[in-house]
Amino acid sequence: MTDDTQVETTGKTKPFHAKANVFAEMPDTARPVSGWWGWLWALIFLVLGNIIASIIAVFISMPFLEENGWSFDDLTSGEPTEFMGFFMAISLPLTFVFALIFTLIKIKTERRSFATAGFSGFLYGGKFWGAWIGGLVLALIVLAPTFLIGDIWGVMPENEPDWSRLNTTAFMITMALLFLALLVQAPTEEIMFRGWLFSGIGAKHGFMPAVLLSSVFFGFAHGDRVFMSVPIGIYYIILTACIGYMLAGISRATGSVTAASGIHTGYNFALMSSSLGYAIATSDDPNIFLSIASIFDLSDLDFPAIDAAFLFDAGVRIFVPIAIGIWFLNRSKKA
Repeated sequence: MTDDTQVETTGKTKPFHAKANVFAEMPDTARPVSGWWGWLWALIFLVLGNIIASIIAVFISMPFLEENGWSFDDLTSGEPTEFMGFFMAISLPLTFVFALIFTLIKIKTERRSFATAGFSGFLYGGKFWGAWIGGLVLALIVLAPTFLIGDIWGVMPENEPDWSRLNTTAFMITMALLFLALLVQAPTEEIMFRGWLFSGIGAKHGFMPAVLLSSVFFGFAHGDRVFMSVPIGIYYIILTACIGYMLAGISRATGSVTAASGIHTGYNFALMSSSLGYAIATSDDPNIFLSIASIFDLSDLDFPAIDAAFLFDAGVRIFVPIAIGIWFLNRSKKA
């Protein structure tokens, strides 16, 4: 029996030999995460981060709650209120802050440097913002079918948009908060999945298993829609896994998670800001938060008919990221 973590009869741990160094070289003392259990660690980090963030958000929002005469029944009723918006604006960014802290601690407990996980210096430099613009362009490409054939999912309101509703202080503040939240959320996911998990699986199991497994785990991490509808949940797991494949290729080719973080942030910002802006512009509700909440009510959402429109939309969302990922992976092999 042989194992990288096996202790020899001398009492010394055998040195670790990485099958593939995705980023900086793994030291022989490293004990990276096993690919088969890494997704559980990621899930634990996100759940713990959410619990801690929610507790903090409750305490911070208490004065706001009392000032407006609301009770915790408003929070648990499921009905959208201004308080829910205030609560989420605090809890969501904090969730990823704590998930990031747990991930960084896990990397250090594996006896390796942050450089082996694809980052070591300041993340938000020129490479990040250049890639951020690339993320905006990617989002426009992915949204092209919606612009051409319409909303096949039937999520968006059908009213004529009143774009003057976007020229308000409330909308500008909403976009600023979204921008700041995504500056935490997307890089955290990149450090977790493309940094720590991708490099750890690569060291233990090889490069291509790392690409595939980290992408699949990334898809599962976004599979919450499966509780609403199994077909819709599986579909979104596939779409997100394809994005993960692309981001793994970019991280490998660029030698860090910086560019992938920028693309991920810009992509999310473009998708979310356009959806929120359109929802606000077409909503009959004067309250901006209730307008936003309307597009998150997916309780009656059904899987669309598998016709030419759906295949066009799905094809763009699946094959564009895969093609980009293959291009970057081939580029990294030639380098």
